[in-house]
Amino acid sequence: MTLAANPIALSLRLRLAAAWAALAWERLWAQGWRTASAAGVVIALALTDLLPALPGWLHIAALIAAVAGLGALARRDFKDFTWPSLAAAQARLEQSVAHRPLTTVQDTAAGGALSPFQQTLWQAHQQRARENLSRIHAFWPAPGVAARDRYTIRAAAIIALFIAGAGSWGDMGSRMMRAAWPTFDDSTTGPSVKIWMTPPAYTGRSPVFVEWPARGDTPQPRTLDVAERSTMLVVVTGTPRETTVTLDDAAYTLEKLADKSQRLEQELPRTDTLTVKQRGRTLGQWNIDTVPDLPPTIAFVREPREAGRWRLRLDYHATDDYGIEKVTAHIVKPDAVIEPEAPEESIDFDVAVPPFNPKEATQVSLHDLTAHPWAGQPVLVQLIVTDQAGQSAPSNFQQVILPERVFQHPVAKDLIAIRRGFLLSDKPENLVKPAFRTVAGILQQPQSFGGDPKVHLQLSAVKYRLAYDEAAPTDGSLPPILWAAAVRIEDGNLAVAEQRLDEAERALKEAFERGAPPEEITRLINELQRAIAQYTRELASRIPEGSQAMLNPEPNARAMGPEDLMRMMQEMR
Repeated sequence: MTLAANPIALSLRLRLAAAWAALAWERLWAQGWRTASAAGVVIALALTDLLPALPGWLHIAALIAAVAGLGALARRDFKDFTWPSLAAAQARLEQSVAHRPLTTVQDTAAGGALSPFQQTLWQAHQQRARENLSRIHAFWPAPGVAARDRYTIRAAAIIALFIAGAGSWGDMGSRMMRAAWPTFDDSTTGPSVKIWMTPPAYTGRSPVFVEWPARGDTPQPRTLDVAERSTMLVVVTGTPRETTVTLDDAAYTLEKLADKSQRLEQELPRTDTLTVKQRGRTLGQWNIDTVPDLPPTIAFVREPREAGRWRLRLDYHATDDYGIEKVTAHIVKPDAVIEPEAPEESIDFDVAVPPFNPKEATQVSLHDLTAHPWAGQPVLVQLIVTDQAGQSAPSNFQQVILPERVFQHPVAKDLIAIRRGFLLSDKPENLVKPAFRTVAGILQQPQSFGGDPKVHLQLSAVKYRLAYDEAAPTDGSLPPILWAAAVRIEDGNLAVAEQRLDEAERALKEAFERGAPPEEITRLINELQRAIAQYTRELASRIPEGSQAMLNPEPNARAMGPEDLMRMMQEMR
């Protein structure tokens, strides 16, 4: 009698289905574990992305071999396979209890009519069987494959799948598609790799170019001399397959531009080996010998000293393997070096450098620092050179007395005394009244400073601020005005001529450095010539007749006349 003819609970039907599934799995796994293990190895191989790296014909051959091998193995393993019957599932389920209760509830009494005693006995037997139905359960599958797999082939397949899956995480679908669908290169030469290593422009080095495969009989270099901070451009054509560039342990995937074109551009880091790979296939490999960009060096040729007209003279020698960008001076008080944790006050300014970023320079630079509050005090001077890559290097500190200007005009002396008081006094507000009286007295006698309207305007501004601006003594705005007025009184038009000369020199230097056109250079040379002429006229008007001391501030300097200046300008042109 069939099971459907009996009133069996739904839970019992589910347990019967579980027993059938356990039997089916035991038979499937017991007979198909070899095929499943082989399929796992094939899937692991596909996930490694090795198949697409093969030539198209070899890729197809590998796929055919895998499918044929799996088919033959499956046919051999499953030739005697049969699905379990319902009776077998029922017998499997009844193994959990005694007296086969599931079969009992489906049985009927044999023979004809039963006597009352037999009827009672049969009903009691049926009732006990129905009570035992709640205790039956399906056993877990036990295919017994471990006894058959003596070489643990299953474990090897599982390990291979785990490793391949971990390596292809996030890209499993695309890798399986690439493994299942071979591609062919249309070109007869296959993939082509071209690499450009472009050094920074300031190095003056030529770009390095290599390609794979090499053209004709061109020898393929194995080691590339590449400047530090070079830009790498890798272009791969003739293949749609994913390509990577490996620099030591770091890998970079090329960006696809078209169906069969890829590129990668970035700064080349320090590396020993550059490898271009197409999945499991190496297209090209080169050793990289990085040419370092060495830091610059700088040193004083002689100790800093005072030059003509109270200027600070700095003589230095600097070198760099590719070119000097700039030199700056750093001036501090001596106690700033002794106590480095103290807040540092400093004077920082650019120092003259020859144009066109020379690799070596021996230079003299003059700087007027007489307006600084530290003028006349001992200081430490350090030079810092910077190359075009931004690398800097300092020189040793040199001690010098910062040049201090000496004023001869009595009014200029008074103004400088007021200025010094505001700069050095701990309580500059106590100096307001005497300073006001001094400035007011000078303004009452304009003939004392030659009646110069610019000086008059400057002193009037000082007087007004001393009278009405309470913050003026402490905000640092008065000393520059007093200094400008004192210099104007002392030098007159000479100060203006000197300032114009400095501006002309600076403009011409900047034009040389940026590569200005010849027309601009000629115009700036003319302006410099006019500034020199004006300066020499003003300077000569202040020299007593027969004396050339001021024209030759250096003791051993040779006098330079108008003819010398004209010749110098002509040579410059």
